Amino acid sequence: MMKRLSTWYWRGLRFTASLLLLWLSHTVLANGGFGGDDTSPIPSLSLNQLSVPADLIRPPYRISTDNALWGKADLTEVGTIYANNDITGRIDFLISGIRNDMAMDVYLAYSTRPGSTDLWISSVAGRMELDPLTLEIVAVVRLQPAIRFYERTTPLGNAVITTQSTVISVNLSDLRLPQLQGNELFFQALAVKSDSLDFADSQASELDEFIIDRSNQSNRLKQ
Repeated sequence: MMKRLSTWYWRGLRFTASLLLLWLSHTVLANGGFGGDDTSPIPSLSLNQLSVPADLIRPPYRISTDNALWGKADLTEVGTIYANNDITGRIDFLISGIRNDMAMDVYLAYSTRPGSTDLWISSVAGRMELDPLTLEIVAVVRLQPAIRFYERTTPLGNAVITTQSTVISVNLSDLRLPQLQGNELFFQALAVKSDSLDFADSQASELDEFIIDRSNQSNRLKQ
């Protein structure tokens, strides 16, 4: 088990180092993504969050889509993580739209500052927006293509497995740590062809911003 963890640890370091090298060289390997000529049928990833307990977070909303869906004008783009003195909660990150025509390595990462699409190479769908200098890889999962075992049309509709989804659960640690005192977190998911860093076959999600609300957190770590 330790050997396997060590393998993923070093793989994560190699992934981060490779991204930094690409960032520093300002290399563009593919066209498309947000703002580009994205004519590929491959969708961008979708990143959503649920929490246990349910009131631990307020997820962000996409103003252009969710406001129209919910018919409200008071939804905000920025989500909230409600900190308190005894945080034992969990955030489940649902990553959907992962391509199902090849094995994919799915990364969940965050940074404590926003980045820019100009700093990253393009994906076939979507584009990274995290800050390379504060980037932290939370987890990587490998997905094999799902095989259609049973399917039929029902009154509700029919199943589609051209894409698949996965959930990465994060048990929260102490949000009072110095690295989190900026109170901003930016989350993003990236799916890359397994055993490669080939961005020509990759997908990126939207960037989700969260603010840490400390209004119910009375204690602070000793400086």
